[in-house]
Amino acid sequence: MKKVAFSDFDGTLAKGYISMEFMDFLHNKGIYSREAYVKQGALFQEHKTGNVSYDRWVEKWALLWAEGLKGREEKEVKNAALEFFKSFEPNIYKSSYELVKLLKGKGYCTVAISVGAMDIIRIAGKRLGFDKIYATEPEKSHGIFTGNLKTRLHLPSGKQEIIAGILHTGKFRQEGSFAFGDSASDAGMLGCAEQAIALNPNKELIDMAKKNSWRTASYKNVINIVRQILQS
Repeated sequence: MKKVAFSDFDGTLAKGYISMEFMDFLHNKGIYSREAYVKQGALFQEHKTGNVSYDRWVEKWALLWAEGLKGREEKEVKNAALEFFKSFEPNIYKSSYELVKLLKGKGYCTVAISVGAMDIIRIAGKRLGFDKIYATEPEKSHGIFTGNLKTRLHLPSGKQEIIAGILHTGKFRQEGSFAFGDSASDAGMLGCAEQAIALNPNKELIDMAKKNSWRTASYKNVINIVRQILQS
């Protein structure tokens, strides 16, 4: 069985929320519906002020993401994603490329798991060199978005379900596994790995890392930390 490493994307491997910025980009190009966009903005403000929890925000965000793309062609969204990524790419930490390369060089299957939009996460994940990529994916019929969701990553247990499914195949082993995340929403994923690293963690995850004896790292020192673990 092969060793495996899981990682979140937003905040963990890059600055900002790539899918939120991509949504702005699509809306400005007239590809994402005005009604859903306004709802998204109001929802995000509710989250920022503490009136909506992170889990609830993510759940509603994903449903609105699918709603806002209803009736649009898959091809035009994919083309827009390629255009948008050119401007976003500098937000990816240079050490993120090194991290994926280091793990793959040591025989790890690298897996990106993000609640973000698949159309843009797929591009970022491939550029980073991930072997497998999982993200929020709206349903499509004959190349047209239906307004419904295909995936369950927006649910609180979404990332854990993905990991459980991967490990259940019997092709990968939990022993020696890595997981990287930056927020409390990644706690379930970190708890599934033998080597859990809170990477660029927010305060809530720092506190959780202390309680669970997880390592903490920043994009500046994560390579050295992982190398030390691999050499031990």
